[in-house]
Amino acid sequence: LRFSIVGPPGGTATTVTVAEIENQIRVLNSIFVPRVGMYFYLDTFDIFQSSSWASMCNTDPCYVSEDCGFYTTILPKVSQNPVEVVNIVVCDLPYLGEAQWAWATEEDDVRQYIQLGLNALPNRDSIARGKTLVHEMGHYMGLLHTFERTDQCDADGDYVSDTAPSSKAASRVA
Repeated sequence: LRFSIVGPPGGTATTVTVAEIENQIRVLNSIFVPRVGMYFYLDTFDIFQSSSWASMCNTDPCYVSEDCGFYTTILPKVSQNPVEVVNIVVCDLPYLGEAQWAWATEEDDVRQYIQLGLNALPNRDSIARGKTLVHEMGHYMGLLHTFERTDQCDADGDYVSDTAPSSKAASRVA
C-alpha cells in the first residue's frame, strides 16, 4: 500500500504518522487475512504539504468532469505503479472515503486509487474505527453495496448470492 497524505502546511492532515498508518493496515489485515488470506503491507508513506492540493481533494467535481484537480494534479503526482501498488490518498474530507471501481479505468491508470478522509483513520475519533479502508478496498476490488443495482444484471443487490439485498444503505458502522 502506498499512502499519500495531502494537506496544507501546518494542517492536521500533515500530522499523520507512520504509526497511525501501520495501525490502519492492522485493521485492514484483521479483516482480510482470516477471511480471504490477503495480507497488506506499507510500501510507501509520503506527506504532501500544499494548500492548493488540499483544496482539490474533494472529488465531487470529478463526478461532473474528469478534468478535475484531484484527477489532473494530485493523482499523477502521488500514484505509483497502480498495477502492483494500491495508492491511497488521505485528505481532510467531508466524507469518510471512496474508491475507484476496478473496471472504471485501465489497471495501469493513475485513477486506480482509494481515498480516505482524515477522520476515517482509526486513531482520529472516527465512528468507523479504521474500517472505512476495509469497505473501500472492497469497492477497489469490485464489490458493490448490497443496496446497489445497475443495468449490468437483472439481480438485486451486489450480485453475490451469500448476501441478501437491502433497500438502502446502513446508517451505522459495524
